[in-house]
Amino acid sequence: MRTKGDGGKAERTGGSSTARGIVMYLGTSVHGIIQSGTSYKNGLPPKAAALAALHPVFLELFVPVDGLARARKELAEPGSRLRGVYEEAVKILER
Repeated sequence: MRTKGDGGKAERTGGSSTARGIVMYLGTSVHGIIQSGTSYKNGLPPKAAALAALHPVFLELFVPVDGLARARKELAEPGSRLRGVYEEAVKILER
């Protein structure tokens, strides 16, 4: 598992504070900004934080690693909340 600890601050991620701890991004990769499956320690990198500030839906795709199995299962379920968030993020990137 890749972990990046750049010291960036995040307000919210996956429904909880991520100023501290390890989170993994489960969204689609965004070239030059963030790669799916990458984990971050102690906040988000500046480019990812900027994307999330512009489109807050991306914050929901950063999940604490202790809830990773549950989040992946939810992401795979059509019609689930997290799956809807993922699809909304994809639509934003297609614009």
